[in-house]
Amino acid sequence: YILQKKLTVLTMSIQTNKLSGKRKKADSETGDESLPPEIEDSCEKFFRQLITLEKVLLPLFNTDITQLEQTLTSEQQTALKLLQLYGINSLFFSYVILSGEDPEAHEIQHELRRIEKYINQIKEIRDKDKRPKLDKPAVKRFVKAGLPTGKRPKRKK
Repeated sequence: YILQKKLTVLTMSIQTNKLSGKRKKADSETGDESLPPEIEDSCEKFFRQLITLEKVLLPLFNTDITQLEQTLTSEQQTALKLLQLYGINSLFFSYVILSGEDPEAHEIQHELRRIEKYINQIKEIRDKDKRPKLDKPAVKRFVKAGLPTGKRPKRKK
């Protein structure tokens, strides 16, 4: 819900700036300054991507998260909550950059790294099953064959 509100506010803010940008463009013909074309193009591209993001996230916005969490496993619930945390903090990180602050000096950088650490822990847990398994009988044969005791395992013919 918070993410939806922030996206809506951000979209409205960009639309307002876009309209004022069009006014500035008209004013530039009369002698006032406007944004350079490459910045206007970047703003327009950002606006289109923001609308696309909002369309992609719309099903999530229309879903009751508590009901959704009840249908998920604990691993999926954890992944969903980490996704929500990372999304909100990424939006705030973008806000910090857009407001002209140094993102490296801001606490949001530490928070994003902390969330990334948790995401990597979840990935490690998921990938545990994909790791190669140790063939213990084969290891025992290798060790016995490598020991200089004179006792060699019998070969099957």
